[in-house]
Amino acid sequence: MKYVAANGEVIPDQGCKVLNVVLEKGQKRTMQFNLAKVTKPLAAVSQICKAGHKVVMNLDGAEGSYIEHKQTGERIAIHMENGVFVMDIWV
Repeated sequence: MKYVAANGEVIPDQGCKVLNVVLEKGQKRTMQFNLAKVTKPLAAVSQICKAGHKVVMNLDGAEGSYIEHKQTGERIAIHMENGVFVMDIWV
């Protein structure tokens, strides 16, 4: 597998890793990442949804964007920075 950067550079996939993360409100979770030489990891909305969540994105940049676990109703806030939605996590 490989990825293509915005500038056309091909970035090889270096495998997969499950990491323990802490969300902005202190919740401990695990997230699966594909490894590659990048400076900012990306999350695929399709994979988040396959894992039992729904994603709500408010495109005008106002509050109200989140990832919600369908069974528990727990929400993780996401916000827009420079035209990209961001989720604050600590690894």
